[in-house]
Amino acid sequence: MADNPFTLILAILKPVWRHFWQWGWVIGPVAFAPLLWNSWLLHIRIKFIKKIKWVMLEFRLPPDVEKTPLAMEQVLAIMHSTLYPGSWWKQYMEGRVQEWFSLEMTSFEGQLHFYIR
Repeated sequence: MADNPFTLILAILKPVWRHFWQWGWVIGPVAFAPLLWNSWLLHIRIKFIKKIKWVMLEFRLPPDVEKTPLAMEQVLAIMHSTLYPGSWWKQYMEGRVQEWFSLEMTSFEGQLHFYIR
């Protein structure tokens, strides 16, 4: 036995390398398929997100509104029910993702402003 540790490593790797060359054409695509699929999804989803045109809406309530918080809860429930990512084709081939929105509430000198983006 040689004193060189690389001789032992080469003795172990030689059969592994031989089996890789014999069966690599089967193992390679199976091993890399999930990586390629996830890379494809990331690529098309980034393209879809970059094409989204954002709009900022401002809602100012009149000072004489006497509604309960239930009215705003209904508005948020309706906004939530419109969310739908699309069919299988749109999700995995066109990159469609669930579009999102942001709801902000601010107060300027006692006046409520709602912003939706």
